[in-house]
Amino acid sequence: MKLNKAIFVTSAFVFATSLQAATVFAPTDQNVNVFPNNSGGTSGLQVGMFDDSDATFAGPFLNVDITNGDILTFSPTIGANTNYTVSNYAGGTLTLTGNDAFSFGLRQSTGAWMSPDNVVCSSHTQSCQVAWNGYSSNLVVDLAKLAPPASVPVPAALWLFGSGLVGLVGVSRRNTVTV
Repeated sequence: MKLNKAIFVTSAFVFATSLQAATVFAPTDQNVNVFPNNSGGTSGLQVGMFDDSDATFAGPFLNVDITNGDILTFSPTIGANTNYTVSNYAGGTLTLTGNDAFSFGLRQSTGAWMSPDNVVCSSHTQSCQVAWNGYSSNLVVDLAKLAPPASVPVPAALWLFGSGLVGLVGVSRRNTVTV
């Protein structure tokens, strides 16, 4: 009976699993202007821009200079419905595939990247203030927060695994019945 409960709990977890992408932004014109953080404490912090399809921050990124203020320039013209190349003030580049949407990540030295935990946007000024766990807060203008990304559906293999577990429960009950 304990095995049946364990299988049920495991299958319930498998069926409820889904992935959620990071907070996604888009530029409102050709430039995104990053203002220096006036609250200090930016030593050892790195902000990176990632393609919106990179929800785990595992791929290439563009370094965003939050200490000196950076200008991120998009080409070709926004609205061209193509891949965009983004360049920073230092001359680095990142290609955004399929659209102009992107996400920001922050890390301490070479630690793990984190999604912003607080994003406050103003439709009046078309700007957003982005913060990460109290580490940093910087103002980014000419930027819009996009609608939350859709959940990634559970792969078919997990559904098959869950239905196999349910089948094992049925078989184990049949084999344990005493006459």
